[in-house]
Amino acid sequence: MKTPDIPKNEEERLKDLLRLEVLDTNSEQHFDELTKLASEICETKISLISLIDSDRQWFKSKVGLDASETPRNISWCGHAILEDEIFEIPDAELDDRFRDNPLYTGQPHVRFYAGAPLKTSHGYNIGTLCVIDSSPKILTTWQKESLQILARQVVLLLEARLREKKLELINEKLDVIVKNIPLNLVTYNFDGEINWVNNQWQKDFDFSAHDLINKKISQILPNKNNYDFLSPNKTWNQIELKNKSGENVFTNWISIPVNTHHFLGIGKNVTQQVKSDIETKQLEKNLEDQKRISQHQAKLASLGQLAAGVGHEINNPLAIIKGFLHALDGELTSHQPADSKSFYLLRKIEHATDRIVNIVKGLKSFSRADQSELEYFSFNDTLSITLQLVSDIYQKEGFNFKLEDHTSEPLIVFGNKGRMEQVFLNLINNAKDAMEDSQDKNIQLILKEDSGKAFFSIRDSGQGISDEIKDKIFDPFFTTKEVNKGTGIGLSIVASIIKDMDGEIKFESKLGHGTTFIVELPMSKMTKA
Repeated sequence: MKTPDIPKNEEERLKDLLRLEVLDTNSEQHFDELTKLASEICETKISLISLIDSDRQWFKSKVGLDASETPRNISWCGHAILEDEIFEIPDAELDDRFRDNPLYTGQPHVRFYAGAPLKTSHGYNIGTLCVIDSSPKILTTWQKESLQILARQVVLLLEARLREKKLELINEKLDVIVKNIPLNLVTYNFDGEINWVNNQWQKDFDFSAHDLINKKISQILPNKNNYDFLSPNKTWNQIELKNKSGENVFTNWISIPVNTHHFLGIGKNVTQQVKSDIETKQLEKNLEDQKRISQHQAKLASLGQLAAGVGHEINNPLAIIKGFLHALDGELTSHQPADSKSFYLLRKIEHATDRIVNIVKGLKSFSRADQSELEYFSFNDTLSITLQLVSDIYQKEGFNFKLEDHTSEPLIVFGNKGRMEQVFLNLINNAKDAMEDSQDKNIQLILKEDSGKAFFSIRDSGQGISDEIKDKIFDPFFTTKEVNKGTGIGLSIVASIIKDMDGEIKFESKLGHGTTFIVELPMSKMTKA
């Protein structure tokens, strides 16, 4: 018996297998259907989706076999992953490598075997889709081609399964964000009917979501003077509302159109602040001062104006989610007959994403990170994660990434990893927007180390930045885009995040010759550890 050789890229292959987070998971219908189909096409008693772990072959799906795994050193799939084409053994009795193999001499008496490698998007053979029988057999050309097609479908399912799991984690995080934002968020239509609220309403007004959903704002929160606070506006207004017990609640309020049918209302409870500042004669002056302060803060970090620009800021995570939804739409379209219910659910997901999830995502992006979120992390790995999220979607739109990594080891920096991912995402999206009308859609990325500092640069081949506006591009809400297509939030957020990490961002641009943004961050002393 010949023991399978170990692939030269074994370490990387195993990492790629673990990346898919599939080992020792329960059976799943989509995989079982492919396995059954392989068995029927190839006319064999047994068919398996076999994943080759370090010392075993584990079966994600199986037809005609009870065992869930076998040792790797006697596996036939261990031989198959060394090939790029189908590995076929017509008759183990005539093959010196397998005639004394326990899987032939004992149960399940494997005499015929054919395995198509499962090659991931990263180029590693992590296992096989194999068909097995206890009688000699030779697959036809058609059967081999079908087996390879099914193997590719297995890999697509594995990759899609991982993407779906990541999306679930994103949604879980967004739910946590919604519950903890100390602002009153609400969406309502032109008639003032409430569609959605966050949990802060319970804390500030003692109204639950059940109390508010499908009710009129004017019925639940009557303003003692008028209802002008429901109308869209561009500045904060301080209004006096009533909680469930009828007590006054002073709120800084702003309303912004989200789309053609709905508004986003944002309120901040300032009751304690107002009460602490009252002297009868000074109250009017204090309110005017508060208004001026709010207007000044709105230019830099006002969550109200951030919400006004939320349509731009959410394009980064929304592009990824919609890209996956688009891919899923394509998958459903390719299956006949079309699943109308699934298409309906996709539309609902898109609408919900536009109205709620991304609004909250945008608000969090502009808030400062908690100290508990600070950590040492790899600059290189964080960029890699970001590229993995957007590369597939951007490539479908004709954009390509050219990464030059001049580092010999990971660049370790200290800060908030999630916000660093947002820096990369915003800069990449900014480069993409700059090249929408360009024939050259290559985005050049460079990583390097110099004098104890980590450097990242990104270059686009767009129209560049004119001298007249170079000193404004990092200003909050400054944009050169058309109305409703941008508000200048992205670069302002990037500059704020980099400054918080004791870093620096600068750019080089010449009109007609593109733009290069350069991020510089101090490296941690842990780098050489």
